[in-house]
Order: sequence, then structure tokens, then C-alpha cells
Amino acid sequence: MTNYGINRVKDSKKQWKAGAETGITYKENLPTGDWTPYLPKDEKQSGDIDALGCVSFSALNCIETQLKYLLESGKVPQSTIDWLKDSGYYDGLEVNFSDRALAKMSGTQTMHGNWPPNVWEAARVNGLLPEKDWLSDFSSYENYYAEIPAVLQVKAKEFLKYFSIKYQWIIVGQQADDSGVKDAIGLFLKQSPLQTCSPVCPSWFSPLVIPCGKRNADHATMIYRIVKDVAIYIFDHYSVFRKVLSYLYPTDFVMQGIIEPIVATETVVPHYFLNTDLRYGNRNEEVKWLQEELIYLGLLKSGLNTGYYGNLTAEAVKKFLIKYKVTSLFWINLNCGKFVGKLTRTKLNQIFAA
Repeated sequence: MTNYGINRVKDSKKQWKAGAETGITYKENLPTGDWTPYLPKDEKQSGDIDALGCVSFSALNCIETQLKYLLESGKVPQSTIDWLKDSGYYDGLEVNFSDRALAKMSGTQTMHGNWPPNVWEAARVNGLLPEKDWLSDFSSYENYYAEIPAVLQVKAKEFLKYFSIKYQWIIVGQQADDSGVKDAIGLFLKQSPLQTCSPVCPSWFSPLVIPCGKRNADHATMIYRIVKDVAIYIFDHYSVFRKVLSYLYPTDFVMQGIIEPIVATETVVPHYFLNTDLRYGNRNEEVKWLQEELIYLGLLKSGLNTGYYGNLTAEAVKKFLIKYKVTSLFWINLNCGKFVGKLTRTKLNQIFAA
């Protein structure tokens, strides 16, 4: 079996899934769900060697497509546009990031490849470089995966001062209901292009690709359009770059990555009165209030006011209990931040209630 760059790893306990604590709020950015006008330039993932970096290439295609849309839609501050141009990320027409840099930063393994959460987490934490700063070198694996100079690693992180990167699984694992999967793809395409890990069938290197009975994930690409009951349109890193998959082609792993410009806003003190006990797994408005208070206190990351009480909120509640000495360490360790009762609510209300 040919592997084009997928190395599936064991699922982490922290699953960044749609509807959980990802910091991503669903919204329609492109009602048509067709990202064709914003596709990036064609780029191959191979030369003398195949870098097996398809997960990095497809993730960056998703980011480049979104950023092109944001720039052309006037949704990026002018000061940020100036920085992108001055720093070599944007030439006024195209945005192009270094696939080689992201593949290295995310720990892509030669002859094995990588897995979407590793690549998106590397982008979220380490940032991105322009292609011109760290050009692809397909002469050998040693050259392609050479260490990135420290000065360029610093520059990559500077990118995160201007943009945030978030990600979440839309579909994880083989799905029995293919029609439901395709409906989900159609919905989330209205927010952003999507990354998919798919099997590679014998017709892969032609414009039209039909299923061949395989379900294993061999290759990662970007879905940029879907037409119900007709076809799935993908952007690839092998010619033909724009392929059309049969509508029932397996898409058992689909990741969404979101890039957004960081816009400075005035910090507003939340003023809520928590009336009811809250528990791990709750999803309601008061959980959102709790999260906004924890964010203000610096105990929970900005953007995680999702209204869902998951692991990250529990960790933040535990930090609050310790910092403000709400109860004994015995009960704090027993609770693990998974319950907000009267004592915790009282303390929060003392701090925030108007």
C-alpha cells in the first residue's frame, strides 16, 4: 500500500471536536460553501523525494484560502496587511506559507507522514513562515527536514501576534452514514475550507476519482466545494491539483482549521450573578458566564466561552479554587474543578456581581 503522508496516531484524551471547547464559534462566512475564487497557487509535495508532508500542505492550503478571502473581503486591519507585506507573507495578490517549515515544526516523519492534530497544533503554537523564507528543497530528506534557523523560528511565532489559529475535528473515524457525513461537510464549508484524510484509489491521478472499496486514510487534501449527491471538490498536491471525487467517496476524517486576525479590543469586566450549580458536561448560558469570568481572571484562554463545561473549563475552575482558597485542598483535588457549587458561586459573585 502506498502512503502519501498519513501517519495515524492514537487519539489523545483532549479531543478538539466540533461542539466542545475549541474556541470556534460556527458562523457562515461564505453561504455558497464554494471556496473556488480563493484557491491558492498549485504546489507539489515532491521532487527528487516525496516529502510525505501532505498534512502540512493541506492544512496550509486551508489557511491560505481563508486568508485570501479575509484580505479580499476587507476583514484584515490595514496595519496587519502592512505587516504581512513587509514581512514577506503577502505580495498583494497571493499568500504563501512554507510547507517545509510547518512539516518540520509538526514532527512529520519521513516515510510515515503526520496526522492533522499534530500539524494544526504546531501552527497554533509555533506560528507560520512565508514560503520565501524557507523554500522547499526536495533534493533529499536530510535537506528538506533540516533544522529551521532560530531567527526564523522567532519570526514564525511573531505571526501569532497578528492571527489566531484554532482547529477541531468535524468527522473522526469511519462513518456508517455517508450521507450524514456529506451534509456535515456542506454545513462547515460555509464557514471555511476543510482538510480531509482519504483513501487513494487507482484513479487518483486523474481529474475524476471514483471509490474503490478502500476506507483507510492514505492522503490529506483540502475540500473546497461539495455539490450534494454529485461530487466533492478537492485541492491536491499531486497533479491533477483540482480533483473531483465521487459524492460517496470516503471522507472518514475531516478537520476544520480557522484563522482569524487578532483585533485589539477594550477589556470589559463581566458582571454576572451565578444562580445555579454547574457540572462537568453542562452546556448552557451560565457556563458561558462562568467561562467569561475565568477568562477575565486569566485562568482560561480567550475564546473558550463556548457554554460547554469540558476539561479546559474544569482545569480553570480548579485553578480558581486554589488561587482564591475557596475550600480545602482535599476537596479541591477530589472535585478536580468539575463542579461549581455554592461556595464557588458565592466567591465568583463577590468578585463579579454588579
